[in-house]
Amino acid sequence: MGLPAHARLSKLPALVRLGRGYAVRVLLVAPTQLQEILEEDDPHLAAGCWSIEDYHIYIDNTLSRQRQWETYFHELQHAVHDIAELNRGGI
Repeated sequence: MGLPAHARLSKLPALVRLGRGYAVRVLLVAPTQLQEILEEDDPHLAAGCWSIEDYHIYIDNTLSRQRQWETYFHELQHAVHDIAELNRGGI
């Protein structure tokens, strides 16, 4: 299910506030930087990642805007899950 041809996607948010005062930064990074964050050998292995250590979502800046949004929502789900666990006293 794609977007209509006339639809234009906005930029990703730079910051998302979740739960009880959690601020999640969203950063577009080069594939090589994403590779370093993930400690992977292949720079094109992942489109993005969520880091609970620094409350950042990292997304490959070479992806199309559509793919960036898809990756953002995927990683945001991980962030929401982890923050919900923290609020319950887990992780």
